[in-house]
Amino acid sequence: MRNDFPATKRQIEFLKMIIDFSEENYYMPSYTDIKEAMNCKSNSTVSDHLTALEKKGYLARDYRKPRQIKVLRNLDGSFRIN
Repeated sequence: MRNDFPATKRQIEFLKMIIDFSEENYYMPSYTDIKEAMNCKSNSTVSDHLTALEKKGYLARDYRKPRQIKVLRNLDGSFRIN
């Protein structure tokens, strides 16, 4: 379920953090990693932003496994080739 509304500035900051973290560490960040890097108070806030990015087609998650975030689109909105 993808909608074509552009990501907000804050959502792009989350996406950039995820991309930078994964390129630097060679694995995806946990909710705690994201929460600390983005100065969020709860995992719920992280989840809300990731859900919005997922709905907008920027990423996909596998809820059965930890750290299973797959970035589908670049920061400029173009599709990412993995």
